[in-house]
Amino acid sequence: MKSGRNAMRVAGIILAAGKGSRLGGGEPKQFRRVENREMFRHSLERFMAHPGIEDVVLVVPETRLARIRRDFAAWGEKIIVVPGGDTRRKSSRAGIDAVPDGCTHVLIHDAARPWISRDLLNRLVEALREKDAVVPAIDVNDSLLKLNSEGGVIGFPDRGTLRRIQTPQGFRKEIIREAHKKAANDYGLAATDDAGMVFYFNLTELKIIPGEETNRKITVPEDLAAVSPEKARVRGGGIIRRLSLAPLPMEGGYFRETYRLEGESGISASAIYFLLDESDFSELHRLESDEMYHFYGGDPVELVRLFPGGKGDVVVLGSDVDGGQSPQCVVPAGVWQGSRLVSGGDYALMGTTMIPGYRPEEYSRGERNDLLAGWPGMAKWINLLIRAE
Repeated sequence: MKSGRNAMRVAGIILAAGKGSRLGGGEPKQFRRVENREMFRHSLERFMAHPGIEDVVLVVPETRLARIRRDFAAWGEKIIVVPGGDTRRKSSRAGIDAVPDGCTHVLIHDAARPWISRDLLNRLVEALREKDAVVPAIDVNDSLLKLNSEGGVIGFPDRGTLRRIQTPQGFRKEIIREAHKKAANDYGLAATDDAGMVFYFNLTELKIIPGEETNRKITVPEDLAAVSPEKARVRGGGIIRRLSLAPLPMEGGYFRETYRLEGESGISASAIYFLLDESDFSELHRLESDEMYHFYGGDPVELVRLFPGGKGDVVVLGSDVDGGQSPQCVVPAGVWQGSRLVSGGDYALMGTTMIPGYRPEEYSRGERNDLLAGWPGMAKWINLLIRAE
């Protein structure tokens, strides 16, 4: 069966239920923080933002199910959170079983690969219009050798015929369901992923498409020091380096103070550069002085303001004035504020000015339950802009 353009509906499945023990540290690696957020959230948000993916299933450990469902309640029916099993195969099966009936195809992805690109998702979705099983793979660059059970060398495989398989892996839903059904009764199956099962049972041809070196898997502690391709581009473009920006504690993003005026009663005025990239956001917080935002360049930013009395709004900061974006915006003193890039953006460079100037002791962090109680109509934004506990 080959699905036509109008008949295909794709669901994404993010597998985040594993133990991740090789990384060390006690906590499963998919819940370790990478660039100021839990690792699994990088993949999840890319899937959520993709126009070709209609539904997303997140598979998590039973022990974290309640917390994850609470965190993402504001996202509505598009995200489905289910408990996984004690093996990758069981977790994958749980995700497939949770896919809505109307979905015809699935993309199954390991949460330990946090830097999946929009381009790779595009190519997988397009390939699924013609093929029933699509797998990204990259070349093997190192020379390889084959050992026997005692550690002796018995051969040197031709690396030209070998590839390194990645995720997401795409399948017509009936194909991958059949593979899991057969695997449940085959105790000798050695396949380590979904594509391996489809191949083992000879259910359909595997279509191989080029993967990406940047779509690497986080496996050992050294991998955590790497940065996402988006952040690398920002750094490569020189913005963070040339402006000497540093991580902004608590709030998120990068900053550097560029101006401070000292007065008799304290700091009369202050100004900073402020940069957001796709890996982080400005958490909801409150200041005791007016803050003026100035948009300098990059991608648009959603600035959320929660006013006293339960009202709130979202101002899109950007350079497209004709399209309704604002190059400036004031957040009055005492108003809760937080911001993030519009989905699909890479970075935004802004500046802020405060009169009177900024003092760290006047920074108040937002508490999720208090803000949800006071601004129920802004629940989506509150959940997005409060860091996981």
